[in-house]
Amino acid sequence: MKFISLLILLFFFSGCEDQKDSFRSRSPTESAKPDEEEDKDSLDQKGQKGSSERDEDDEEDRKDAEEGSLDQEVSLSCDENTLNPSTETLSLTVDGQNREYILHIPKSYQGDTKVPLVLDFHGLTSNAGSQMSVSGWREKADAEGFIVAFPNGLSNSWNGGDYCCGRSRSGNVDDVGFARAVVKDIQAKGCVDQRKIYATGLSNGGSMSHRLACDAADVFVAVAPVSQSFAYENESSCKPDRPITVVDFRATNDNLVPYNGGLFPGAKASINSWLAVQSCDGSPESTHSGVCETYSGCKGGGESSGLYFGCGACAL
Repeated sequence: MKFISLLILLFFFSGCEDQKDSFRSRSPTESAKPDEEEDKDSLDQKGQKGSSERDEDDEEDRKDAEEGSLDQEVSLSCDENTLNPSTETLSLTVDGQNREYILHIPKSYQGDTKVPLVLDFHGLTSNAGSQMSVSGWREKADAEGFIVAFPNGLSNSWNGGDYCCGRSRSGNVDDVGFARAVVKDIQAKGCVDQRKIYATGLSNGGSMSHRLACDAADVFVAVAPVSQSFAYENESSCKPDRPITVVDFRATNDNLVPYNGGLFPGAKASINSWLAVQSCDGSPESTHSGVCETYSGCKGGGESSGLYFGCGACAL
């Protein structure tokens, strides 16, 4: 799991950091940390940034809010930060139900520099605490200086779309709304880079990641599902508001979610659905010693038609 989280980090922070200006894919072999000339929003090693750069960030956010690309109810500056380095369980009410998530703030966080946010979803029958212990994202957040949240699913499950899973799916729980609420709650309390919000998850959490790419692309710039398939039976049900990078991890020896398909669609069928949704052309580039295939010639729908993003499939 920790090897997978490292690969995901490479895709997230090297392939998606310039989402506002371009949805193009960058090589996963590039450094996980962009240089200062390419991305003034990136964290420096000390976790600090000059006030002039923060002013530029705030001005860009205001322009985006005016264009409707960001949630205008969220604070556009870091002046009201109330978060401190810690790991704590927080709760909020969604659809009249009490929902919880674990929030981990790295020691390097000072609240005056915008940092990325990752949501990591657990699998069926598991929970946020277990996911935090096994996924490696808490440790990676400490090493790289970003915030990570581990949401808790009702009845230890997520409503991940047409296929998966448990009581949350059968009860049609609004887990997309919950994910949005978690992001908004963290944004209101901390200093989050709204252009660097990501989702990942294992198994049922992977299906949740797929679904967020379809139903909450206005919030998440990229998703990295692990060991689960495309969220919907019909591709027409997946309508991302803008192009979104998808890194789909599947294991060739997975007996629960077989690589070649079974109860759930196979790995090829899953990535083919994304290629259809995002109008991808051309052949993939083989990366990571042949373990991954990356599609960079993809076009999104909606208002962002014609911009490019990346779609990747990795077999582990």
